[in-house]
Amino acid sequence: GPSRFAPAIAQGRVYAGCDDGYLYCLDLTTGDVLWRYRPGDGDQRMAGNGRDISQWPVRTGVCVDDGVVYLAAGLFPNLGTYLCAVDARDGRELWKEKQGISPQGYLLLSPTRLFVPTGRTPFRVFERATGKHLGSLGKTQSWGKDLPGGCSALVVNETLATGPGEGGNIHLFDVQSTETIVRTPGQALVVDGRTAFILRDREVAALNRDEYVRGQGLRERWTAPCPSGDIMIKVGDQLVVGGESGITVFAADTGKQAASI
Repeated sequence: GPSRFAPAIAQGRVYAGCDDGYLYCLDLTTGDVLWRYRPGDGDQRMAGNGRDISQWPVRTGVCVDDGVVYLAAGLFPNLGTYLCAVDARDGRELWKEKQGISPQGYLLLSPTRLFVPTGRTPFRVFERATGKHLGSLGKTQSWGKDLPGGCSALVVNETLATGPGEGGNIHLFDVQSTETIVRTPGQALVVDGRTAFILRDREVAALNRDEYVRGQGLRERWTAPCPSGDIMIKVGDQLVVGGESGITVFAADTGKQAASI
């Protein structure tokens, strides 16, 4: 089945979840299948995106840390969805917890917590060691329609950033709580060292990371016009922004445009 999210690579192995309902572990050099693990209840099938897929497809990214692989499977809570941890060496199940959510997107880890995206609704938080549900990000805040969902997120030290949500904002959380500590308009966020780079509507900005996280105003180191942008990464000393009109490259220290493709 198709693999809808980028695989994880660790210790000479590749870990990828697929729509056929399996997590695969492959040898990085040869591509040989070393083991596979099926979180779902069986091999029942259904139609999905024009294909014949499992009723419990793996529609999340895979996290690998300290010899453990974390993943989620299933789309429809009434059919059963699962959050799982397995041994990275042999695929042995360490724990599996049935959930009432639709897990979709890239998982994230902090030292003690597992963050599970659910598409357009807020991230859910789980205890990493057991899979125990700890709450929903933003559930205790009332932002109207501006729920902190979205298709991207990152963890920086003890802060989680998610977005853009329904209101077009990036939300920041302390990983020990479920309340938004600051929000700001943006499409994507990249953090490197003490600098936070935020992709907004028609511009890119560089900010002081600590001030941004603490909500102490958004004093900008620099801003640069960017007419079209949906996603952003940092490569070396350059920011690369992709959008409908193409790719634009900026110097990360000054914001000067270096290339446009």
